[in-house]
Amino acid sequence: MMEKPPRKLTFRDHFTFRIMQASYARLETMSPTDYQYWKEKGWLQRETVYFHDNVKANWLFDRATRMVGWMTGRQIDSALAGSAQ
Repeated sequence: MMEKPPRKLTFRDHFTFRIMQASYARLETMSPTDYQYWKEKGWLQRETVYFHDNVKANWLFDRATRMVGWMTGRQIDSALAGSAQ
């Protein structure tokens, strides 16, 4: 059986993954089951590009959406800190 050729990731693929990564990385106490699932899959690690390895990432989309993910994470952190007070 031949392996399928790598699928090219769209901007939307990159974007969706980074937003989900930023969100799930902060769910350790609010949703430990979801957090643990993402952690076990390795999807919370910084070097992870997508849900599976057989993809061809676009380096520009990857860099841009990593920035969006970082900014989203900061917004989540601020919102969580504000709700804790």
